[in-house]
Parts: sequence; C-alpha cells; structure tokens
Amino acid sequence: MDDAPIGKASRAGAGIVGLAAGYFAAYVPYSALVKALSNGDVPGTEGPVGGLVLLPAAALGQLAAMPVFLSVAGWWRYAHRRTIAGRRVVTPGPAMLRASLWTALIVGATTLNYTFPGASILLMLLLMRGGVLILAPVMDLLRRRTVRAASWAALGLSLAAVAVALGDVEGYGLGLGAALSVGLYLAGYAGRFAVMSAVAKRGERERDRRYFVDEHIGTPVVLVLLCAVPAAVGAGAWGAELREGFTGFLLTPAAVPAFLVGVLYEAVFVLGTWIYLDRREFTWAVPANRCASLLAGVVASFGLTALAGLPRPGDAELLALAFIGAASAVLALPGAGRGGTPPERPDRPARLAAGRPGGGASR
Repeated sequence: MDDAPIGKASRAGAGIVGLAAGYFAAYVPYSALVKALSNGDVPGTEGPVGGLVLLPAAALGQLAAMPVFLSVAGWWRYAHRRTIAGRRVVTPGPAMLRASLWTALIVGATTLNYTFPGASILLMLLLMRGGVLILAPVMDLLRRRTVRAASWAALGLSLAAVAVALGDVEGYGLGLGAALSVGLYLAGYAGRFAVMSAVAKRGERERDRRYFVDEHIGTPVVLVLLCAVPAAVGAGAWGAELREGFTGFLLTPAAVPAFLVGVLYEAVFVLGTWIYLDRREFTWAVPANRCASLLAGVVASFGLTALAGLPRPGDAELLALAFIGAASAVLALPGAGRGGTPPERPDRPARLAAGRPGGGASR
C-alpha cells in the first residue's frame, strides 16, 4: 500500500470507482446500525438509544480504529512533527487543526442525523448530500478551478435526484435539533473544503498523504473533546446525555454496537477523504461520493424494512436512483476526469501548514 502512488490511482477512473465501491460497502452497515440503535432494533439491547448518548461511544470507536489504520498503512511517517523538549512529537499545524475541527463537526453531525425520530436514512442523506452538492461548485469557483461540462452534468443530475426524492417527504417532521445538526454538517464541509483546497488536492502524493494523516489524527481526538467538554460541564440536557454516553451507557450491551459504529465510520472516513483529495474539482468528486452514499442509504433502508419493519423507501426516492445512475455514468465517461487542477497561488505558501512535501522543517 505504501509503494503505490496515490496520484496514479486518483487520476484513473478505476481508482475512483474502487474508492466509491468501498465507501458504499462501509456506509450500508454504518447507517443501518446507527438507525437500528436509535430505534431500539438491535438484538440484545434495551430500547432506543438517543443520538447524544450514542455519540461518545462512536467517537471512541473511531479514535481506537484510527491508529490501527495508520499503522497498517505505514503512514505515521507522513505526520507533521515538532521538536518539544528534545523529542519529535506529532503535532498537526494550525491549518490542519482547523481542518480537524471542521471534519469532527461533519463526523458527529452525520451520526446524529440518523438518530432523529421521524427522519428516515434517505431523508437525512438527501438533505446532507443535496447541501454539499450545491456547495461543491461554489468552492471550485472560489478556488478558480475549471469545472468541466461532465462535472456540471453530473451535478445537475444529482440535484435532480435530490429534488425528486424530497418531493416524497411531506409526512416527516424535523425539529430544531435536526435542523441544527444538518446546518453543522454543511458548515463543516465548507470549512473542510476551504482548508483542503489550500493545502492539498493537487495530485501530489506527499502533500495529499500529509493532509490525510494530519486530518485523520486530529479529527477523532477533536470529536471526543467536543463530546467530553459539555459532558464534564453538564451544560443542560444535551450535556447530561453526553455524560450518560461516557458513563452508564458504556456498561450496557448497546455500547458494543455503538463502538462498532465508530469503527465502521473509520472506513467511511478513509475512503471518502481520498475521493475528495482527488486532484479533480469538487464538482466532480462530490457527486462520486454522494452517489455511493445515496445508494448505500437505499440498501440500508430496505435492509431495515426487511429485518426491523421500518417503512420502505418511497417511490420518489427510488425514481431518484435513476438520476443517480445517470450521474455516475456521466462521471465514468472517457476523459471525464481530466484536468481540474487549481492554479498554484504563490501568495499563499504559508498555508501549507500541514507540512512541506518531502520533508524539510516540518519533518
């Protein structure tokens, strides 16, 4: 794994297809398990698990899985380091700390979004994915990336899929908590894409791996802290639920599948990040990622219908799959993945805070 140039894989259509297929395979059990836990449908557990109660165990699961992946991949050597008291210590730079904060918001909000009563997996997927699909071309235009015709076509088809599916959700009621969670999710992506554009996404193996490793190290640590601080302070009902997640809940049978949620998200995180780090524009990478997760949501929804009796996806949601399939076909066309590299900005060398590729002071 360590000897294969990431740039080579990211320039080939087969590379993205493989990443998207893996993302799909990980997202099906992840989303289904979160929804089943929140509905109380996991065998051996006692009743529904609230989202804020579940979140600490999920965060700890990803925190435990992260060093395992980096060790197996042999990528710890890409981590940014500083000399502290005569020792070289892994310390992500300021830009990567910001990226970790934004990404932690994404990870936490994604899990929470599947736990709200009355909200199906597909509904929340469509709200999250539709927002990021709209965000993608905005970020590309701000960074002066060339957005090619194939990417615009795939974006349009993906948005059509979201619009069709959303026409079937009048019966759902979403409260303030769900709206805030989706808003945090979209804000997280805006911040993450801004940092990613500044420090990586140029098809340079060392630069992209440095970004990936630093963000990967920081994200689960920040997420655990975001859960632990309000739990320790006891800030209202939300703080009390988070505290329960760190204490009594960890002694229940449901703690094991909740921990597994975080382990599964580790795979989602790894595969999804490499799709976004592809040197092509976000308007190309985002539909590739969104298509995989929407298809996974359909499979997870039908699985829960069969196993737990949850309502099946509506006809409009299924019709949306036709648009998703068309978007995937457009992205797979020969030549659809060429170009898209943003121009270098010599006025922003300091933003490469994740470390200079190939070593130097950051090593």
